[in-house]
Amino acid sequence: MTYKLTALSLGAGVQSSTILLMACKGELPKPDFAIFADTGWESQVTYKHLEWLGQEAQKAGIPILRVKSGNIKDDMLNGDFVRLPFYCHNNKGQVAMGRRRCTEYYKLRAIRKELRNILSIKPRAKAPQDAVDLWVGISIDEASRANISRDRLVSNSFPLLGIKP
Repeated sequence: MTYKLTALSLGAGVQSSTILLMACKGELPKPDFAIFADTGWESQVTYKHLEWLGQEAQKAGIPILRVKSGNIKDDMLNGDFVRLPFYCHNNKGQVAMGRRRCTEYYKLRAIRKELRNILSIKPRAKAPQDAVDLWVGISIDEASRANISRDRLVSNSFPLLGIKP
């Protein structure tokens, strides 16, 4: 079976919101859907903005899916190991961020699970190569973060960098 879906990874920040609104206005092709991975501890401003984005997306016929892989605040308060970013000084004395794992656990895992569900791929079954073109909101000032997906199911695109769609 051949699949090819286009999805927007919607964090509800400036970049991903811009991509969604550009698609709503016809400045980019419409993705099949946008997907928001809720950590359970976003600010009320973020949730309010997401609600507004949902109204705009609905007018344009772009569904926004919400997925969740736990609640980062509850996990932290219950003593579970939470993979939050931490800051330290590197060997040059500069402030640097340590390796963070919260994005993987609370966002990417939830998104991957939902994509596999949408495509009816059973757990542990081999996923088809590049079945989903996932748009990621990265702008030129953070272009070094634009990476190839480590998941065979997904190929990342970066519309604000002019890399696809």
